[in-house]
Amino acid sequence: MTLCSFVLLSAINTGLLLFLIRKRGWVSSEGLCAMYLLAMVVTDNLEVFVRAYWWPETLPLGPDEINLRIYPTMVHIAGIVALLVGLHVADPRPRSISRLLGRNELRTLARIGGCLVVIGAIMYGTVLYLVGATTLGAHALDTIWNGERSVAGFWYRGIDIMLVGALLLFVSLRGYWRAIAAAAAVAFPVLMTHNKGGLEKSLLWAAFVCYAYQKRQFRAFFRAATTWMIWVPVAVLLVILTVGAKNYYLANGGSVNATESLMSGLDSVRARYSADGLYRGYSQMVTYMRNGSAEYFQGRLLSYTLTGWVPGFIYQNKPNHPTHDTGYMIYSDHHSYASDASAFTLVGLAYSDFGVVSVVSYLLVGGLVLGR
Repeated sequence: MTLCSFVLLSAINTGLLLFLIRKRGWVSSEGLCAMYLLAMVVTDNLEVFVRAYWWPETLPLGPDEINLRIYPTMVHIAGIVALLVGLHVADPRPRSISRLLGRNELRTLARIGGCLVVIGAIMYGTVLYLVGATTLGAHALDTIWNGERSVAGFWYRGIDIMLVGALLLFVSLRGYWRAIAAAAAVAFPVLMTHNKGGLEKSLLWAAFVCYAYQKRQFRAFFRAATTWMIWVPVAVLLVILTVGAKNYYLANGGSVNATESLMSGLDSVRARYSADGLYRGYSQMVTYMRNGSAEYFQGRLLSYTLTGWVPGFIYQNKPNHPTHDTGYMIYSDHHSYASDASAFTLVGLAYSDFGVVSVVSYLLVGGLVLGR
């Protein structure tokens, strides 16, 4: 009976996320978030079902892994429904963001892209100046992360803005300038960020921008058989290798081994999308807060969400992210690090403040704002 309930709830949860993506479009903030949530839910639930049915002893809690997800999945369904209601009320007929631009509009888009690259570079350079760093890669952010954490967000957003600018240049320019913009879009997050790979962000945002401004070419590319037989598998492999290579380099320095980089990259993927990944962490957190093993945040998550965008050197005594040092309620082995900010996921963040009440209210209001 428990297994049947799990399968039914999983199907409803998955169906709602697919409906959200279909209704709102994947090229939207809510659609993109739903795609991440869908990958998280499907990889977890499918692996849990298979292992619980045939090899329950291989799961951290054995057969009880199924029970761990029953109530949290009900909460997740309530959260997605609330988000959908808010979106529908504010924007019942969502329109595509894709646009067919003329020559003058493309020139305007190129100017916007150039301005964004400059703005992002100023933000990035400001942080380098503030911390006295002289390198662009990991060592500079080591300085920031260990001594000047308050400017780390400014650092990352600067790189993100540069990336968006480079991609706007990519879709609006031609010839060798287009090639330069493409190279910059790959290099900015790969070389300048400290964690993860960076290439996945370049590819994902490139898909967004190309869909918005070159929809015809975008669809033609993804309808081609060679895209799915060659380019998509190659892109996935490169993303995993990039993530693994950066992990290996940051941990060990020096040369990077391809085999070890691939294994490290796969470990990073499994840490997010597996039966011991993000959805299990969300489920364990909800369970612990519900039974009193962990305390609710009493609005601290909402407060940080509304103020987290303000740089620390402007917002003096800015509090740390509330999910720091909360690994004990997320990881199956309960390890926890003071500098580690755990990923609660969208519904988990809402739940952590006041439980189901904050899930429904936060996501309903969030849907209204996003829809508007």
